[in-house]
Amino acid sequence: MRICITFQQKVNSRELYEELKDFKVNVTDLETEVYAYRNDISLIEIPQVLVICDKYGLYDISITK
Repeated sequence: MRICITFQQKVNSRELYEELKDFKVNVTDLETEVYAYRNDISLIEIPQVLVICDKYGLYDISITK
């Protein structure tokens, strides 16, 4: 499965990356938006990743096969 999480507000992308790196989730900071994404995530890992993302505020999420 593929996951893409988009934060519309400014978040500490370095801190987010440090928390997500054990799940091999990439984080890209474009100044106006921050993306967290991974192409081969398992269903078991998704809730754990979202618990971390919840700490950083509102986000949009896309999950595809």
